[in-house]
Amino acid sequence: MVLLSKWTAASSWSRASRTASSGTASSGTSSPGTATSRTPASRATRPGESCPGSQPGIAGPCITKLDFTAVFTHRTILAATCIHKCTAKACYNHLILELLRRTCVVVVVVHIQQAGTDVPIAIRARPLRKNINDLQASGAQWDLYILGLAAMQKDKSEDDKLSYFQISGIHGRPFIPWNGVQAVPSGSGGGYCPHGNVQFPMWHRPYIALFEQVLGGHIQAIAANYTGSRAQEYKTAADNWRAPYWDWAADGGARLPPVTTQATITVNGPGGQVQLPNPLLGYKWQRFPLNTASNYFPRSGDRNCWAWPQTTRWPNANGNNRPSLANQELSQDDLKAITYNVFTTATDFETMASTGSTGNSFEAVHNSVHAAIYAVMAYVEYAAFDPLFMLHHANIDRLIAMWQAIHYNDRMQTQTLPSSALFATAANTPITADSPLKPFYRDTSGNFHTGRTASDIKTFGYSYPEITDWNQSPDALARQVTVSVNRLYGPGGTSAKLKARHNPRHSGYAAHKEYTALVDLERSELPLPCSVSLYVNGEFAGKISVMSMPASGIMHSTVPLNKALEKLGKSMDVPESQGNNGSPATNGTAAQQPAVSSEDEEIILQKQLSVEIKSINGTIFPVSSAPSLKIKVELQHVMTPGSEDSLPTITPITTGPLAKPVEHSTSY
Repeated sequence: MVLLSKWTAASSWSRASRTASSGTASSGTSSPGTATSRTPASRATRPGESCPGSQPGIAGPCITKLDFTAVFTHRTILAATCIHKCTAKACYNHLILELLRRTCVVVVVVHIQQAGTDVPIAIRARPLRKNINDLQASGAQWDLYILGLAAMQKDKSEDDKLSYFQISGIHGRPFIPWNGVQAVPSGSGGGYCPHGNVQFPMWHRPYIALFEQVLGGHIQAIAANYTGSRAQEYKTAADNWRAPYWDWAADGGARLPPVTTQATITVNGPGGQVQLPNPLLGYKWQRFPLNTASNYFPRSGDRNCWAWPQTTRWPNANGNNRPSLANQELSQDDLKAITYNVFTTATDFETMASTGSTGNSFEAVHNSVHAAIYAVMAYVEYAAFDPLFMLHHANIDRLIAMWQAIHYNDRMQTQTLPSSALFATAANTPITADSPLKPFYRDTSGNFHTGRTASDIKTFGYSYPEITDWNQSPDALARQVTVSVNRLYGPGGTSAKLKARHNPRHSGYAAHKEYTALVDLERSELPLPCSVSLYVNGEFAGKISVMSMPASGIMHSTVPLNKALEKLGKSMDVPESQGNNGSPATNGTAAQQPAVSSEDEEIILQKQLSVEIKSINGTIFPVSSAPSLKIKVELQHVMTPGSEDSLPTITPITTGPLAKPVEHSTSY
């Protein structure tokens, strides 16, 4: 079920613990604005009152089962029934502030419902997640977003399962169970999130949806406080609000959004204009110093993650952010070109999905953005506490959804692959499209979301500006999204610039060479987190960012070499005499396989290639410390498409041998 015009069913709550699973209450149904029908209880328990489940003779904790079945407003009445026959009824606000603080154990279900509509899903428009720059100019939705995020960060105790702290902690630290989903033997003891793993894209989808739904609850509650002529405007804005994204790959996007760097922010609140501490700047820990006694936030780690009262970005000695350093790092990598390369070269889900497969992946460019925003964002176990995390991951989800729209017959994984060790997943567990995405439940029967159930964004009731998938065929949508990809991330950027590559001497389009370094490495040999930078004849070509988790396992990534080669004066044009597979050759003869020139051979054999391994604190490590680090260089010919609704034609030419790289020297 999906969303139409109301924010519905933020969560459902279900499932008893192992000790009391046989007593779980059955799920009921309801219509928006009404309470869920339940079996009469033996007595009523007011919000905030202790459950009798702790009384002698009753095994196990109190297990509360809740259904969020109507819109998120202060008028919504919810019902709760626990296995110990206590009940509670409250509005949404009281439920969050009071009921969840009881001794009851609750289980969140990430699910969107839509009642009272017979509009077919295929033609039903959904609210859009917007670029943060567009949202900032939206008026009411921006006001609600800032006020809602501020409320989410500070209004709930960090012990609350739906607090900003606890939801952020799902991704990594403090490495504790969330929503009753326990650690497993042979797991990592780390976070739930899969990195370097085919589940990477689909796991983060319900995670963002959970954050979006909880934040949406705060937004709805705030919107209900606007009165007079503004009431309807803010109600409508709240109903259609969705989490924004930060497009760091588009022109001008490879810098922190300015609004995320300012200390205070002014918005229009229910009582008029209000200035408040900027919730996008960072998360201020409610309990500081952080808990180190339980090893939640150990002092053995990078002090810039835990030593300051608020999350930081390139902090100085006083803990003050230095956004210019983040911007410098973001601009160093050609995020636009790397993103476009994923769209043009990754033709199967597994390659697109993660660094666990050879080739260009969205996870690799995702890693680069994380590393560029040191400190908290550079560590997987801390990253989700920075408000930039959800902006960043909403964009990754958007890019993946765009790729899925183009490759609509390959929307989910088809191979069975081993999992790395995670908090709730044992190492080497076989992973398929139907494997659970823990800890995210999808129904009240205890079933988790899977790669299959999360593969369609309709499931979660949102879309993106480039994906208007209602009332059009998959093929038409694929062409529409391809146009957006070419305009946003292509080398020309616009139709006119694409056609500027046209060779008027024949009916084809000019081809160019593309050199790419394919890198393999074993994480356990590296000083995590770290970067592996590649140089061509001393010219910086690009780098691979290796995250702090997982701590072991083979990683595959790529570095485009063209920019460095062009700076060295190398031409990327394909000589006309060589032709190009898939393009007309002179005199109407079939194109021949292009020859490899001596200059090509020198590049492919890595005669000019060198590598530098650098830890997050700037320490240089010798290449010999990573014996598994190997590189091969690939040459392809790329023919620019003649129309914006198609992607380039890529012809593999040759690939050099897998070889150990040489140490980079500053003497170049």
